[in-house]
Amino acid sequence: MKFTSASASLLVVVFSLAAVVPTTGQRQQRLSVRHLQDFADETVDSMSFSGKPLALMSIAGIEGDPLSTKSKTSKSKASKSKSEKFECVPDAEEVGREGAVTYPVCEGMNNSNYCDGGYGCISGDVFCNCAAGIRFCNTQVNPCTTCVTDPEDETETPYPVCEGLDDSSYCDGEDDCDSDNGFCDCDVGLSFCYPTSKSGKENPCVDKGPVQ
Repeated sequence: MKFTSASASLLVVVFSLAAVVPTTGQRQQRLSVRHLQDFADETVDSMSFSGKPLALMSIAGIEGDPLSTKSKTSKSKASKSKSEKFECVPDAEEVGREGAVTYPVCEGMNNSNYCDGGYGCISGDVFCNCAAGIRFCNTQVNPCTTCVTDPEDETETPYPVCEGLDDSSYCDGEDDCDSDNGFCDCDVGLSFCYPTSKSGKENPCVDKGPVQ
């Protein structure tokens, strides 16, 4: 007599259960193979767990079976990352002045508590304790500065764009500094062209590593 794989699976289950069910007195109820096959054929199609057909089972254990007593591994909760939300504000003394440098303010902070990308990175305060602030501290690239790359530049070096200008009007820190095109006429551009630090000219859009 031939059985379908699904029917055979169910028969194994029934026989397994029959092997462990205690008898009542001298009598043992037995199902004929024919009855078992009919029972299996009629019910196996409607039996599924989580949309999957009943799997082949064994008396010792059920590998991969949804009714197995093996504990299921719970999914670990993803760790919450630092907030990406921030605003860009100028220093209080620079409010309203065109071309002033703006700095990131982490979510929940007052505008006066902006991340300056310098002292705030090493002082241990919370002004830079957000994704934008941490990135600012680790790269010394102000996230409030618009940086673009020239599609014709094979080096793909990013350059700053002053507020209000389109991306093609970036400040290259070289010829644009002495030009009257206005591409560097903002604090970011001017500091690029005419640095006051001893380190010399530094592109504000290039990763310089963590603040020391």
